[in-house]
Amino acid sequence: MDRKELNSRDVLLNGFARLPERSVIFNKYHGAVEITIRAYRETGEIIDIDSIDLTRLQVSYLRTLLCGEEILSEEGIGRIEQLLLRNFQSSLRKPVYSGIRACRQKLEELREDEENRDNSRYE
Repeated sequence: MDRKELNSRDVLLNGFARLPERSVIFNKYHGAVEITIRAYRETGEIIDIDSIDLTRLQVSYLRTLLCGEEILSEEGIGRIEQLLLRNFQSSLRKPVYSGIRACRQKLEELREDEENRDNSRYE
């Protein structure tokens, strides 16, 4: 394995959120919205956020709003939900939040896999 891969402090996470079939925006977004987050592995702190499905202005605003927030704890994810609720008045707010939660789930699974791998080395 490449040393750079082993020492990477951050990780790129992708999360998808399905849209309700009856929603006005379902066809425009082909039924789902994708969110990509770059976060620190250990803390879950968001370093960057992007989405092919959002406008440049929406992505820029989300970067300003969410970079520095963390996704690993219930408190952190709750804060993100409140920030979006108060400041991101878009029909995509709920899908964006669901996509972020999906990224959180992937980070938790990654950390669990890494912990299991590390523990198995010592057995």
